[in-house]
Amino acid sequence: MPSPESCRKRGMMKKQVHPSGFSIKPILASRAPGMVVLKWGLVAAMAVQGIISLALSMQSLLPQNVYRKDLIQEYLLAKAILNGIAPYTPLAVLTNQFIGPLPNAVFQHPTPHPPPVALLSLPLGLLTYQQTAIVWFVFELVCVLVSVQGLLRCENRRPHTLLVLLIALLAMAWSPLNEELAVGQMMTLKLALLVGAWQMLRAGKAARGGILLGSAIAIKLIAWPLVIFLALRRNWRAAGAAGAVLVAANGGAAFWMGFQATADYYVKVCAAVSSLYRAHIGNFSLWTIGWRVFHGTGSPVLCGASAPPPLDAPGLAGPVAFILPLILLGIGLLLAARASTFDASFGLLICVSLLTSPIAWSHYLILTSIPLAIVAHRLLALNLPARETNLAILVGLLLSIPRAALNNVILMFAENSADACSPVVPFAATLISLVPAAAVLGLIWLIRTVDELSWHVPEA
Repeated sequence: MPSPESCRKRGMMKKQVHPSGFSIKPILASRAPGMVVLKWGLVAAMAVQGIISLALSMQSLLPQNVYRKDLIQEYLLAKAILNGIAPYTPLAVLTNQFIGPLPNAVFQHPTPHPPPVALLSLPLGLLTYQQTAIVWFVFELVCVLVSVQGLLRCENRRPHTLLVLLIALLAMAWSPLNEELAVGQMMTLKLALLVGAWQMLRAGKAARGGILLGSAIAIKLIAWPLVIFLALRRNWRAAGAAGAVLVAANGGAAFWMGFQATADYYVKVCAAVSSLYRAHIGNFSLWTIGWRVFHGTGSPVLCGASAPPPLDAPGLAGPVAFILPLILLGIGLLLAARASTFDASFGLLICVSLLTSPIAWSHYLILTSIPLAIVAHRLLALNLPARETNLAILVGLLLSIPRAALNNVILMFAENSADACSPVVPFAATLISLVPAAAVLGLIWLIRTVDELSWHVPEA
């Protein structure tokens, strides 16, 4: 593995790269009183928006909303194991047994989360569900702070606590993050683990980095392309540590829930549940394209716009759905292998991991904060070149569009339909839902571009 490029080269690189065309640098560097007031006013406005978004996310803890959180899946998983019941029993059955009648419907299928999540969830089963929701919400906020601190680190210097708190507050205004907090998923924990893995691996601490990477993959089957990359680079300590954690986590889960239940998840449950969401309008993974184009857009268990396929050929849906992610995986590994720094390789494969996951929801986009931070550091080192900086701003804006906003635009094209849950729209309108995928692809191109630009810049 190549050693990471030192941040101390920033000053030398700044003298070599000069932005052309429109550049945001003069605005950022300006000390004119009006510009200073404008910049700090913008920061203040974002901070206020962050506070408002945090307050809105906290409303998910209210009695009328709390049972709508995805967190109920982890809670029921823990309760089932503690009471000796098959953990992948349909959620509706477990709800009736451990909670009782709810003001909202729950999914009829089993939880889609992997067996290692059961180990993480066990302590939650000792609390009431309302207590669990509060504890997890606070835990997610801690994960955000840990992630921000890791993303801000440069030259191995710890960022000031006030700066960490300010950036975390500003981040609350980012739609993927406040959506994550509202639904109570696992992505903030996964982000913290991946940030830790990145920091350890770039510092040459292979075993520690591999352990954190394996832990991140164990709780959500995303980021596994990084293990392939580490193995291809013959970083056996990191790849081996990640693999050992995955084996140990699943082994521990099998001890608690039984080997058969653990095996059933990977053999039956995972594929069965994924098939219910593979063509949903909110899924922006590359896996969804084959199903949408040849089978149609929609889900039998989750509301959302539906659309007929432009080419009705269900037999092609599965093969195309498999081939597109495979192609991107190959391209991503090739680009990562040719990158000049480990940072660029790591950022590229985070993006590839999102698009090659069978299911990718909008709150998964919080993982792009890692490649975004890598791009930001590199652009600062390059003295904010105009084209790349403007593209970075565009990508950031696209990644910030709330899912609800995209859905509202799509529904503007809805035809008259008696089915309010799944209104029919033209297939072309459903392409709007793939804006996050386009943004992630743009981020891949951006990482590669700034990496090549840095590689051609003299160091002296």
